[in-house]
Amino acid sequence: MPTYKEEPVRPSGQLPFLGTSAVRTAHRDVTDRLREAIVSGALPAGTRLVQAELAASLSVSVTPIREALRELEGLGLVDFDPFRGAAVHEVSLEELDEIYELRAVLVPIAIRERVRTITDAELDEAEAIVSQMTLKISDARWVEANRRLHQLLDGVPQRPHLRMILDRLAAVSALYVGISVDRDPQRRRRARRDHEALIRAYRARDAETVIELTLRHLSDTAAVVRAALRDAQGAKAEADSARAGAAEAAGQDRPAGTPRAPRAARGGSARGGSAKAATARAGAVGAGAGGGPGGGP
Repeated sequence: MPTYKEEPVRPSGQLPFLGTSAVRTAHRDVTDRLREAIVSGALPAGTRLVQAELAASLSVSVTPIREALRELEGLGLVDFDPFRGAAVHEVSLEELDEIYELRAVLVPIAIRERVRTITDAELDEAEAIVSQMTLKISDARWVEANRRLHQLLDGVPQRPHLRMILDRLAAVSALYVGISVDRDPQRRRRARRDHEALIRAYRARDAETVIELTLRHLSDTAAVVRAALRDAQGAKAEADSARAGAAEAAGQDRPAGTPRAPRAARGGSARGGSAKAATARAGAVGAGAGGGPGGGP
């Protein structure tokens, strides 16, 4: 009986080239590459993930793509819709608050146990990871190293359900960590100091200090991202208002659900400027809001 060999899909030019994938580890390799593309922002939030296009971009068949998307869905990085198919998960203020609230509750439980079980060899490994997290590496590599570091420090192998929950929260947090390091140029420097202090506290088996440092670390990330997302919301609202003003000036009806534009956007007063200027300001605010790549501080 002849065997069937699934051939790689050829590129269509719809997606950026994401690199070739090793045959023997296609599923793992594809998953890692897609995760990096999502966290780094190469595949922005909301991007539709068409299996054939991804297969062509990675020079593999659709089978490892399908498996990778399901795994990434389980990690919260990909959303599936019965009509639109797979898409990159979109971040939100509501999710940010929920994730970091949950981590603030659960991570101390893990730390109290981990302080008793972590070995000197594991702490040496943690130090090696921190040494790799320099200012020279890409955001995507930094975020992935950060995820591995916290998985090592906060890991609780003896408590599989807690570990599963924390791993998923850390995976989604990578999107927000990416925003924080993109938004705040000093975030990496502060994180490095935190990481070094955490390892010292672990070596001293000082659970309360580890918890205090970790909660401060999480709060720093959440604060930076919260500001970025609020700026992005403001930019979107301003852009919507500018579009509404332009439509009114052209004698068109406002799109359904769009608020009436402020007078400055409608009339081009001396105080507010024209609708075109309002649109430009919105673009500038949006550009400053960050939102680049994306388990995390």
